[in-house]
Amino acid sequence: MPAQRFTADDAVRARALFDQGLGCNAIARELGFSAARISRWAKSEGLAFDRAQTAVATTAKVRSLQERRATLVDRLYTRAERILDRLEEGDGGKFRALVRGEGGSEHDETLDFIPTQAERDLTAAVSGYLTTSAKLILQDPSEGLTEAHSLLDTLAAGFAAAAVNYDPAAGNALGDAS
Repeated sequence: MPAQRFTADDAVRARALFDQGLGCNAIARELGFSAARISRWAKSEGLAFDRAQTAVATTAKVRSLQERRATLVDRLYTRAERILDRLEEGDGGKFRALVRGEGGSEHDETLDFIPTQAERDLTAAVSGYLTTSAKLILQDPSEGLTEAHSLLDTLAAGFAAAAVNYDPAAGNALGDAS
């Protein structure tokens, strides 16, 4: 199938969209052309797409994904906590489980113990939730970086303050009795 031709009418429409502030990809989607074709057109017209606008959009997308991951981590921790609460309640003789009765029918029953398989399954679920949470947290490279910078800044300030009072000849801080 031959490629769609970029006509003079397409160029007029592309220019109008460009003037509205749309980026290369948005114009391409609107007109049904590839981003490469729109980029070639813009170059031939002496136009340049605002990279700052792209950077802002990318930053917004990254923040949105970080917020979504944070929400997921919160939900996973909540699920893990609920399961742990259920296990702890079961230790006190209040474990609710489906029990098979005669004829294979199942009914809800409160047990005074946690069946081994149920405890294993619930513990595996908690482990899975926490592992997934950890993986999500690690996807945000800035996670913990702010805290590390804060700690380093505090240490640097402490060293600077100590250096002011340090007497190298005495080998200790000025005024120290040791």
